[in-house]
Amino acid sequence: RCNRVLGLKLKEGEITSVLKRIDIKKESKGVYSVPGYRNDLSNEIDLIEEVARVRGYENIFEHNEKVEIRYAQYSPLFNLRRKIADLSVRLGLHQVINYSFVQEKDILEIPGFIAKPVLPEKIANPLSPEQSVMRNSLLPGLLRNWVVSNNYKLQNLKFFEVGAVFPGKMHPEAESLPQADHAAFLVGGLLEPFFVGTQSRQQDFFDIKGIVGQFLALLNIDATFSEKNLGIFSKGFEVRAGSDILGVFGEISSSFAKNYDCKERIFAAEFSVEALLKVHKKKISYVPLCRMPSIQLDFSMIVEESVTHEKVEQVI
Repeated sequence: RCNRVLGLKLKEGEITSVLKRIDIKKESKGVYSVPGYRNDLSNEIDLIEEVARVRGYENIFEHNEKVEIRYAQYSPLFNLRRKIADLSVRLGLHQVINYSFVQEKDILEIPGFIAKPVLPEKIANPLSPEQSVMRNSLLPGLLRNWVVSNNYKLQNLKFFEVGAVFPGKMHPEAESLPQADHAAFLVGGLLEPFFVGTQSRQQDFFDIKGIVGQFLALLNIDATFSEKNLGIFSKGFEVRAGSDILGVFGEISSSFAKNYDCKERIFAAEFSVEALLKVHKKKISYVPLCRMPSIQLDFSMIVEESVTHEKVEQVI
Protein backbone atom coordinates (compact mmCIF):
# COMPACT_ATOMS: atom_id res chain seq x y z
CA ARG A 1 0.00 0.00 0.00
CA CYS A 2 2.84 2.40 0.83
CA ASN A 3 4.54 1.68 -2.50
CA ARG A 4 1.31 2.11 -4.46
CA VAL A 5 0.63 5.51 -2.90
CA LEU A 6 4.17 6.86 -3.19
CA GLY A 7 5.11 5.18 -6.47
CA LEU A 8 8.18 3.54 -4.90
CA LYS A 9 9.54 0.02 -4.50
CA LEU A 10 10.53 -0.09 -0.86
CA LYS A 11 11.01 -3.30 1.10
CA GLU A 12 9.30 -3.75 4.44
CA GLY A 13 12.65 -3.48 6.22
CA GLU A 14 13.32 -0.10 4.63
CA ILE A 15 9.90 1.20 5.71
CA THR A 16 10.51 -0.07 9.26
CA SER A 17 13.93 1.61 9.34
CA VAL A 18 12.48 4.96 8.22
CA LEU A 19 9.67 4.90 10.79
CA LYS A 20 12.03 3.81 13.57
CA ARG A 21 13.88 7.13 13.20
CA ILE A 22 10.78 8.98 14.49
CA ASP A 23 9.99 6.49 17.31
CA ILE A 24 7.39 4.51 15.39
CA LYS A 25 8.18 0.87 16.20
CA LYS A 26 7.12 -2.25 14.36
CA GLU A 27 5.11 -4.64 16.56
CA SER A 28 4.32 -7.28 13.96
CA LYS A 29 3.77 -7.55 10.22
CA GLY A 30 1.88 -4.46 9.15
CA VAL A 31 1.36 -3.29 12.76
CA TYR A 32 3.21 -0.28 14.19
CA SER A 33 3.00 1.47 17.56
CA VAL A 34 2.81 5.26 17.57
CA PRO A 35 4.28 7.34 20.44
CA GLY A 36 1.73 9.11 22.62
CA TYR A 37 2.87 12.61 21.67
CA ARG A 38 2.05 12.04 17.99
CA ASN A 39 -1.69 12.68 18.14
CA ASP A 40 -1.67 13.56 14.44
CA LEU A 41 -1.03 9.94 13.42
CA SER A 42 -4.31 8.03 13.43
CA ASN A 43 -4.61 6.30 10.05
CA GLU A 44 -2.55 4.17 7.72
CA ILE A 45 -2.17 7.08 5.28
CA ASP A 46 -0.53 9.15 8.06
CA LEU A 47 2.27 6.60 8.38
CA ILE A 48 2.72 6.56 4.60
CA GLU A 49 3.04 10.35 4.67
CA GLU A 50 5.72 10.04 7.39
CA VAL A 51 7.68 7.63 5.19
CA ALA A 52 7.59 10.14 2.34
CA ARG A 53 8.53 13.07 4.61
CA VAL A 54 11.43 11.39 6.42
CA ARG A 55 12.82 9.64 3.36
CA GLY A 56 12.61 12.91 1.42
CA TYR A 57 10.10 14.18 -1.14
CA GLU A 58 13.00 14.83 -3.50
CA ASN A 59 13.59 11.07 -3.65
CA ILE A 60 10.12 10.44 -5.07
CA PHE A 61 10.52 10.65 -8.83
CA GLU A 62 7.97 11.78 -11.39
CA HIS A 63 6.03 9.23 -13.40
CA ASN A 64 4.95 10.46 -16.80
CA GLU A 65 1.76 8.46 -16.96
CA LYS A 66 -1.08 9.66 -19.14
CA VAL A 67 -4.26 10.10 -17.16
CA GLU A 68 -7.54 10.87 -18.90
CA ILE A 69 -9.64 13.31 -16.89
CA ARG A 70 -13.24 13.75 -17.95
CA TYR A 71 -15.06 16.79 -16.70
CA ALA A 72 -18.78 16.63 -16.08
CA GLN A 73 -20.81 18.86 -18.38
CA TYR A 74 -22.60 21.74 -16.70
CA SER A 75 -26.36 21.83 -17.10
CA PRO A 76 -27.79 24.16 -19.79
CA LEU A 77 -29.49 26.18 -17.02
CA PHE A 78 -26.18 26.71 -15.20
CA ASN A 79 -24.47 27.76 -18.43
CA LEU A 80 -27.25 30.23 -19.24
CA ARG A 81 -27.07 31.77 -15.75
CA ARG A 82 -23.34 32.29 -16.19
CA LYS A 83 -23.88 33.73 -19.67
CA ILE A 84 -26.55 36.16 -18.38
CA ALA A 85 -24.14 37.43 -15.72
CA ASP A 86 -21.42 37.93 -18.34
CA LEU A 87 -23.77 39.76 -20.72
CA SER A 88 -25.07 41.99 -17.91
CA VAL A 89 -21.54 43.11 -17.09
CA ARG A 90 -20.96 43.85 -20.78
CA LEU A 91 -24.08 46.02 -20.69
CA GLY A 92 -22.50 48.15 -17.97
CA LEU A 93 -24.35 46.79 -14.94
CA HIS A 94 -22.83 45.91 -11.55
CA GLN A 95 -23.57 42.51 -10.03
CA VAL A 96 -24.95 42.14 -6.52
CA ILE A 97 -25.62 38.98 -4.54
CA ASN A 98 -28.30 39.29 -1.87
CA TYR A 99 -29.55 36.91 0.79
CA SER A 100 -32.50 34.76 -0.22
CA PHE A 101 -34.14 35.64 3.13
CA VAL A 102 -36.42 38.68 3.13
CA GLN A 103 -39.23 40.15 5.21
CA GLU A 104 -42.90 39.44 4.61
CA LYS A 105 -43.60 42.73 2.82
CA ASP A 106 -41.04 41.73 0.16
CA ILE A 107 -43.26 38.90 -1.09
CA LEU A 108 -44.55 40.33 -4.38
CA GLU A 109 -47.27 39.66 -6.87
CA ILE A 110 -46.75 40.65 -10.51
CA PRO A 111 -49.89 39.62 -12.44
CA GLY A 112 -49.14 37.08 -15.14
CA PHE A 113 -45.53 36.63 -14.05
CA ILE A 114 -45.17 36.14 -10.28
CA ALA A 115 -48.10 34.74 -8.29
CA LYS A 116 -48.43 35.62 -4.62
CA PRO A 117 -47.94 32.34 -2.72
CA VAL A 118 -50.68 31.12 -0.41
CA LEU A 119 -47.99 29.84 1.95
CA PRO A 120 -44.64 31.64 1.61
CA GLU A 121 -41.65 29.59 2.67
CA LYS A 122 -40.97 30.79 6.22
CA ILE A 123 -37.67 30.25 8.02
CA ALA A 124 -38.10 28.08 11.12
CA ASN A 125 -35.52 30.00 13.16
CA PRO A 126 -34.88 33.36 11.45
CA LEU A 127 -32.03 35.64 12.49
CA SER A 128 -34.38 38.64 12.41
CA PRO A 129 -37.87 39.63 11.15
CA GLU A 130 -36.14 41.15 8.09
CA GLN A 131 -34.93 37.65 7.14
CA SER A 132 -37.96 35.53 7.98
CA VAL A 133 -39.23 34.27 4.58
CA MET A 134 -37.72 33.10 1.29
CA ARG A 135 -37.93 35.66 -1.51
CA ASN A 136 -40.11 35.14 -4.57
CA SER A 137 -38.60 38.07 -6.49
CA LEU A 138 -35.17 39.69 -6.85
CA LEU A 139 -36.49 43.25 -7.14
CA PRO A 140 -36.89 44.14 -3.40
CA GLY A 141 -33.26 43.24 -2.73
CA LEU A 142 -32.04 45.28 -5.70
CA LEU A 143 -34.17 48.23 -4.63
CA ARG A 144 -32.57 48.17 -1.16
CA ASN A 145 -29.12 48.02 -2.79
CA TRP A 146 -30.00 51.11 -4.81
CA VAL A 147 -31.30 53.05 -1.78
CA VAL A 148 -28.19 52.31 0.32
CA SER A 149 -25.85 53.25 -2.55
CA ASN A 150 -27.81 56.42 -3.30
CA ASN A 151 -27.59 57.44 0.36
CA TYR A 152 -23.81 57.52 -0.12
CA LYS A 153 -24.33 59.94 -3.04
CA LEU A 154 -23.16 57.42 -5.63
CA GLN A 155 -24.10 57.97 -9.27
CA ASN A 156 -24.45 55.78 -12.33
CA LEU A 157 -26.28 53.09 -10.32
CA LYS A 158 -27.05 50.09 -12.53
CA PHE A 159 -27.49 46.76 -10.77
CA PHE A 160 -28.26 43.20 -11.75
CA GLU A 161 -28.66 39.90 -9.91
CA VAL A 162 -29.03 36.30 -11.05
CA GLY A 163 -30.31 34.00 -8.33
CA ALA A 164 -32.90 31.62 -6.97
CA VAL A 165 -36.43 32.58 -6.02
CA PHE A 166 -38.96 30.50 -4.12
CA PRO A 167 -42.58 30.74 -5.28
CA GLY A 168 -43.87 29.08 -2.09
CA LYS A 169 -46.53 26.43 -1.63
CA MET A 170 -49.85 27.04 -3.32
CA HIS A 171 -51.72 24.72 -0.91
CA PRO A 172 -50.91 23.31 2.57
CA GLU A 173 -50.63 19.65 1.48
CA ALA A 174 -47.92 20.26 -1.11
CA GLU A 175 -44.72 18.41 -0.17
CA SER A 176 -42.19 19.85 -2.60
CA LEU A 177 -40.70 23.31 -2.12
CA PRO A 178 -40.64 24.94 -5.58
CA GLN A 179 -37.60 26.92 -6.68
CA ALA A 180 -36.80 28.86 -9.85
CA ASP A 181 -33.99 30.98 -11.28
CA HIS A 182 -34.53 34.64 -12.09
CA ALA A 183 -32.45 37.48 -13.50
CA ALA A 184 -33.25 41.10 -12.66
CA PHE A 185 -31.97 44.57 -13.58
CA LEU A 186 -32.52 47.89 -11.80
CA VAL A 187 -31.44 51.43 -12.71
CA GLY A 188 -32.24 54.92 -11.46
CA GLY A 189 -30.83 58.23 -10.35
CA LEU A 190 -28.18 60.36 -12.01
CA LEU A 191 -26.20 59.02 -14.92
CA GLU A 192 -22.66 60.29 -15.19
CA PRO A 193 -21.86 62.23 -18.38
CA PHE A 194 -20.37 60.15 -21.17
CA PHE A 195 -18.18 62.96 -22.55
CA VAL A 196 -16.40 65.98 -21.14
CA GLY A 197 -18.65 69.02 -21.27
CA THR A 198 -21.93 67.09 -21.33
CA GLN A 199 -24.40 67.22 -18.45
CA SER A 200 -25.48 64.49 -16.06
CA ARG A 201 -29.04 63.31 -16.56
CA GLN A 202 -31.62 61.24 -14.76
CA GLN A 203 -31.99 57.67 -15.96
CA ASP A 204 -35.41 57.06 -17.46
CA PHE A 205 -37.69 54.45 -18.97
CA PHE A 206 -35.71 54.23 -22.18
CA ASP A 207 -32.57 53.25 -20.28
CA ILE A 208 -34.19 50.09 -18.92
CA LYS A 209 -35.90 49.43 -22.26
CA GLY A 210 -32.53 49.71 -23.99
CA ILE A 211 -30.92 47.31 -21.53
CA VAL A 212 -33.74 44.79 -22.00
CA GLY A 213 -33.57 45.10 -25.80
CA GLN A 214 -29.80 44.64 -25.93
CA PHE A 215 -29.96 41.79 -23.42
CA LEU A 216 -32.47 39.86 -25.54
CA ALA A 217 -30.55 40.60 -28.73
CA LEU A 218 -27.31 39.25 -27.22
CA LEU A 219 -29.18 36.09 -26.23
CA ASN A 220 -30.49 35.86 -29.81
CA ILE A 221 -34.11 35.91 -28.63
CA ASP A 222 -36.96 37.42 -30.66
CA ALA A 223 -39.46 38.95 -28.24
CA THR A 224 -42.33 41.41 -28.20
CA PHE A 225 -43.28 44.02 -25.59
CA SER A 226 -46.86 44.72 -24.58
CA GLU A 227 -48.02 47.24 -21.98
CA LYS A 228 -49.84 45.65 -19.05
CA ASN A 229 -51.05 46.47 -15.56
CA LEU A 230 -48.30 44.82 -13.53
CA GLY A 231 -49.01 45.88 -9.96
CA ILE A 232 -45.70 47.25 -8.69
CA PHE A 233 -45.04 49.03 -12.02
CA SER A 234 -46.69 52.34 -12.78
CA LYS A 235 -45.84 51.71 -16.43
CA GLY A 236 -45.12 48.07 -17.04
CA PHE A 237 -44.50 45.84 -20.05
CA GLU A 238 -44.65 42.09 -20.54
CA VAL A 239 -41.89 40.47 -22.58
CA ARG A 240 -43.14 37.52 -24.61
CA ALA A 241 -41.72 35.07 -27.10
CA GLY A 242 -44.75 33.61 -28.84
CA SER A 243 -47.20 32.65 -26.10
CA ASP A 244 -44.52 32.31 -23.39
CA ILE A 245 -43.95 35.19 -20.98
CA LEU A 246 -40.22 35.69 -20.42
CA GLY A 247 -40.35 38.56 -17.95
CA VAL A 248 -41.50 42.10 -17.20
CA PHE A 249 -39.97 45.57 -17.11
CA GLY A 250 -41.01 49.16 -16.51
CA GLU A 251 -41.04 52.01 -14.02
CA ILE A 252 -41.51 51.07 -10.36
CA SER A 253 -44.55 52.85 -8.92
CA SER A 254 -43.80 55.62 -6.42
CA SER A 255 -46.12 54.02 -3.83
CA PHE A 256 -44.12 50.77 -3.95
CA ALA A 257 -40.76 52.58 -3.90
CA LYS A 258 -41.79 54.54 -0.78
CA ASN A 259 -41.98 51.25 1.13
CA TYR A 260 -38.20 51.18 0.81
CA ASP A 261 -37.64 54.87 1.63
CA CYS A 262 -37.01 55.62 -2.03
CA LYS A 263 -38.29 58.89 -3.50
CA GLU A 264 -36.49 58.69 -6.85
CA ARG A 265 -37.75 57.25 -10.11
CA ILE A 266 -36.64 53.62 -10.40
CA PHE A 267 -36.77 51.39 -13.48
CA ALA A 268 -36.45 47.64 -13.31
CA ALA A 269 -36.83 44.35 -15.16
CA GLU A 270 -37.08 40.72 -14.07
CA PHE A 271 -36.88 37.56 -16.18
CA SER A 272 -37.37 33.84 -15.66
CA VAL A 273 -34.13 32.06 -16.60
CA GLU A 274 -36.05 28.83 -17.29
CA ALA A 275 -38.32 30.70 -19.73
CA LEU A 276 -35.29 32.28 -21.43
CA LEU A 277 -33.69 28.84 -21.77
CA LYS A 278 -36.66 27.58 -23.82
CA VAL A 279 -36.28 30.25 -26.50
CA HIS A 280 -32.53 30.93 -26.28
CA LYS A 281 -30.95 30.28 -29.67
CA LYS A 282 -27.40 29.02 -29.28
CA LYS A 283 -26.65 29.00 -33.00
CA ILE A 284 -26.06 32.38 -34.61
CA SER A 285 -26.55 32.80 -38.38
CA TYR A 286 -24.05 34.95 -40.24
CA VAL A 287 -24.46 36.56 -43.67
CA PRO A 288 -21.75 38.18 -45.81
CA LEU A 289 -21.32 41.94 -45.57
CA CYS A 290 -22.82 43.88 -48.45
CA ARG A 291 -20.20 44.85 -51.03
CA MET A 292 -21.87 48.23 -51.50
CA PRO A 293 -21.60 51.01 -48.90
CA SER A 294 -24.69 51.49 -46.77
CA ILE A 295 -26.81 54.63 -46.82
CA GLN A 296 -28.45 55.89 -43.64
CA LEU A 297 -31.63 57.93 -43.88
CA ASP A 298 -33.63 59.61 -41.13
CA PHE A 299 -37.41 59.46 -41.47
CA SER A 300 -39.77 61.82 -39.68
CA MET A 301 -43.43 60.85 -39.62
CA ILE A 302 -46.59 61.97 -37.90
CA VAL A 303 -48.80 59.22 -36.49
CA GLU A 304 -51.53 58.94 -33.90
CA GLU A 305 -50.28 58.82 -30.32
CA SER A 306 -51.86 55.38 -29.92
CA VAL A 307 -49.56 53.89 -32.58
CA THR A 308 -46.70 52.07 -30.87
CA HIS A 309 -43.07 51.96 -31.93
CA GLU A 310 -43.47 48.23 -32.57
CA LYS A 311 -46.25 48.80 -35.13
CA VAL A 312 -44.17 51.40 -36.99
CA GLU A 313 -41.21 49.02 -37.03
CA GLN A 314 -43.37 46.17 -38.39
CA VAL A 315 -44.61 48.33 -41.25
CA ILE A 316 -41.07 49.36 -42.16
